[in-house]
Amino acid sequence: MKDSTMEIYADNIYLFQYNYFEFLGENEWQPFSDYCVYFIMQRDKLKIEDFKFRNGLFSVKYSNCNSNETFEIENIVLFEFYIPDEFVEVKILYAGSCLEIGMNEKGRIFLAENNLDSSDYFYLNDTYKVTIYQFLSMLGNQEKKQEDLELLYIGQSIQPQKRLSNHKTLQRIIRDKELNSPGKEIMLLLCHPATKYYNYFENNSLQLKVLLGNSAWQDTEKEHLNVGDSELLDVFEAILIQKFCPPYNVIYKNTVPNNKQKTFLKLEQNNINDIKVYLPLSLDNDVIMNIFTNEFATKSRKGLMLSCRTQKLTEKKRVNIQVEEIHHKLFDV
Repeated sequence: MKDSTMEIYADNIYLFQYNYFEFLGENEWQPFSDYCVYFIMQRDKLKIEDFKFRNGLFSVKYSNCNSNETFEIENIVLFEFYIPDEFVEVKILYAGSCLEIGMNEKGRIFLAENNLDSSDYFYLNDTYKVTIYQFLSMLGNQEKKQEDLELLYIGQSIQPQKRLSNHKTLQRIIRDKELNSPGKEIMLLLCHPATKYYNYFENNSLQLKVLLGNSAWQDTEKEHLNVGDSELLDVFEAILIQKFCPPYNVIYKNTVPNNKQKTFLKLEQNNINDIKVYLPLSLDNDVIMNIFTNEFATKSRKGLMLSCRTQKLTEKKRVNIQVEEIHHKLFDV
């Protein structure tokens, strides 16, 4: 008997503040330029209140706008070599969202006299911006090891930059936040789905089960089975919505998947009997995202594998999604 499994995993994720949407460059958007699934979330807003730059070290005082608590982090090193204090210009921008840091004219003369090419150091070539969250990540996670993110909506797009710049639900969420949660800020998580495909062959008489994996599914089997990017996005999005039930979602949550949806029928017709969706939760700075709704929370897990039978996606009832913790480094193997 032949049994097939399709694993869909996020091979790229990127978390950023919605306020910085316009500042994202081509490098940030490129991994998601063809298609992606996105999470709209909110978290406590942190605001920079004051700063000091002395003897080459930064100290930053900041507040939590939701709890009204005040904190201070000290002895932050930003530069790879010593730069005298008077050569560095720093100011608070965007109502405390970030610091803008740059070199003044004396600083540029200092660089030239010391044979330092500013083009080799992006932060010296021009002014650059550092948020309080980036400052916190520089501390080796001494201050914060878990990022609590309340999930509000999950969507998909083949042109995410264009879609999110004119998104009615996102604008509604922002209006609601301003009225009901002014101490919060909107965060966006971009996820780029990729796939792997496995065949299971069983011989009951020999009590033998063999797994054949195809890591080239994205380029070969997907085309052979006529399962395209739109189906990939549909399945990835549907399972995540079914598990989390974000409050602003309707499709796949208040209206369950059914056999009229061509995506799930196509999977069944191609004998793909099991679906597994992998979501990494560890960011590059080793901070763990705790993504939560009233229905489900990822807590301190570093990665999740969500599983269900394909047939369940065609039944007219809520799907029971199985959850397994899996580390992203293990999955990469």
